[in-house]
Amino acid sequence: TAAEVGLSSLDAASAAKRAQFDMGASWIHGSSSDHPISKFKDALGLSVVSTGDSGSAWVCENSATDGCPKVSDWKQSETDDLRNQGTAVAEDSDTDISVWASMEGLTSSGSTRDTPMVAQTLASAEFDNGGPWSQTSSWVDGSGDDWASFGGSETEEILTEGYVQLPQALKDGTVHFDRHSDPSKITVTKASSPKALEVRQGKKVTTITHSSSGVQIAGADFTYDADYVIVTVPLGVLQAGSITFSPAIDGAQQNAIDRMGFGNGVKVWVRFSTAFWADVTSDHWLVLGQSQTPGLFTNWLNGKAVMDEPVLLCLVGGAAADTVDDMTDAQMWSEIRQNFVKMFGSSIVPADYVAIYKSSWKNDEFARGIYTFPKVGMLDGDWEVFDKPVGTTGRVYLAGEHTIRKYSATVHGAFLSGRRAGNQVLTHLGCSSPEPSSASRGKSSNWFLSGFVALASLIAGGRRFSR
Repeated sequence: TAAEVGLSSLDAASAAKRAQFDMGASWIHGSSSDHPISKFKDALGLSVVSTGDSGSAWVCENSATDGCPKVSDWKQSETDDLRNQGTAVAEDSDTDISVWASMEGLTSSGSTRDTPMVAQTLASAEFDNGGPWSQTSSWVDGSGDDWASFGGSETEEILTEGYVQLPQALKDGTVHFDRHSDPSKITVTKASSPKALEVRQGKKVTTITHSSSGVQIAGADFTYDADYVIVTVPLGVLQAGSITFSPAIDGAQQNAIDRMGFGNGVKVWVRFSTAFWADVTSDHWLVLGQSQTPGLFTNWLNGKAVMDEPVLLCLVGGAAADTVDDMTDAQMWSEIRQNFVKMFGSSIVPADYVAIYKSSWKNDEFARGIYTFPKVGMLDGDWEVFDKPVGTTGRVYLAGEHTIRKYSATVHGAFLSGRRAGNQVLTHLGCSSPEPSSASRGKSSNWFLSGFVALASLIAGGRRFSR
């Protein structure tokens, strides 16, 4: 259902217009003709809107609170320089230190990490990072600079009717893909004779018992037997020990799970009766004030420019996300309105809103956060340990954005990790190379289930919300 994949409609009117607002993943990052998720979109003929690089920033200095000026410089260059200097400091450190710690005592054009505008700029980027800079490793890089690169002309796109369309199409069997190991060469086709998958919902798995002859999964009121199981629950669920594995997840994999960071992030959608900000046509906004809590309702997407709706989306990460998790709608609106007044002036901003909705993945027992980030103490090889099954039985495999380095914390990363796990199962069964012959390309196959469950898992409880 929509709720299960993190989809919300803010009111009946928007639902009727099919303007959907994802509370989980929103973007196809780096969409191109070779991007695996873009190929699904194209095969299904799904409509998208692009979000560009256009941005506006307002900076309130000297505790100003009303109608602050729009600026072109919000200490971004100083922030970047401090980050680069911190990287050099970390390289000379005997132990891993956090990104925040690496910048201690450094200066750039008179600014430090504690300069209000720098601190605000850093905090506004914590949503994209996946975790607070105070916990993020200076030694270990996550997916790096090519996390969304598949070549060709690339754009940032949002599915106008929601990401739910992809797992729904896979569940219904209306789209299939081949086994090619190169992500850019995957062939996706629309099925001429759809064959739906059986997907059982409302079953909370608590134990997975496996042996060389098969697997048994069980919950409070059910038991299922299977030949193989691919586990795609979010990292936060694994870290919480919500599922008992017998035999247990081995030392290398469990240690990697324990060392990884799993951050918090909140999406807040606010609908208004009219777009009072209509004169501002840029896609992305940043509002920074010296006296406000860093990262609290500072990073916005202009829904009027992107979706032609009087809606604004705020992305909140790091410590600010924990604060927002505990706020009521009234408390959120009080803080949000103060920021809007800083941007547009008290005479422009309405006294109230039509609807407000926020995600709360950290408090969801089936997610416990949003997506992976490299935490202090994590090792470079921690992602690689998921290239093998759990234990020695060859019957249980782990997938999800947290198990793939290059594309970690993305929808396409989750999908590709599911394909990898599917290939692992087929290899255990003695099947041939994943490279398809020309004769077999595009033929329908229920092989895609692994990709479906990983994709659905990430859309429901993981990244990439923003990046």
